[in-house]
Amino acid sequence: MKKVHVKFVVLGMLLVSLLLLIKVLNDFEGKKWMTIEEKYYPGNNPGVLTGISSGKALKRTQKKCAIEFKNADRSEIYPVDCDRYTDFRIGEKVKVTVSKDSIVKIRRK
Repeated sequence: MKKVHVKFVVLGMLLVSLLLLIKVLNDFEGKKWMTIEEKYYPGNNPGVLTGISSGKALKRTQKKCAIEFKNADRSEIYPVDCDRYTDFRIGEKVKVTVSKDSIVKIRRK
């Protein structure tokens, strides 16, 4: 009977370790190849970002600009620093490094 209790304890510890590992891996989403779909810059209205090609309006986030990225299965909009990422063009394929729903780095091929 004691062996059964030990096995349950070990199994429980392994399950807890697995859940912690999954949570850590989910927090760091990693690197993805994505295409720049739209760039949003401050418009005439305060607190609103306007898309260059589509004209769509977004509420302003903590950053002054935003970029919409698209890959095969989904589209995501991330706030970015205007000065740092102005040289990327719409339609360009880039590798985006994301951690906790914010962009760490964008690079070309």
